[in-house]
Amino acid sequence: PLHAIGYGACVVFEDGSDARAWQWKALEYSCSLDAVCLLAPALAARRDGGVEPRVLCLADQHGVCHAPHATARAILVEHGYGDVRVLVHDSDGHAHTPTAAELLPTAPTAFDAFLACGGGAGEA
Repeated sequence: PLHAIGYGACVVFEDGSDARAWQWKALEYSCSLDAVCLLAPALAARRDGGVEPRVLCLADQHGVCHAPHATARAILVEHGYGDVRVLVHDSDGHAHTPTAAELLPTAPTAFDAFLACGGGAGEA
């Protein structure tokens, strides 16, 4: 294998059906195709048919469930799947199901960025 960890993803829809995909690894790892992103056509097709996803899982070859990577999280939330539950394991091996939106990092506001750069320092 090119890399030590491999990922597969599965989404279960409200009607009990599922779709699965696996990561397409590339020698340049950042060029690999993410397993969750590869589910996008199935998510869109099922939504077009009136069927919504309920839970999504991204697991490695050891059975550990991970939060989707940055691109996949953004795709899910920005395309209307932010309320989909995502099965993840914490560091103690306990399973949790936050929504995709809850897994997004909190972005600073423009004002926060301004202050972090020293903006307004020394003003009365």
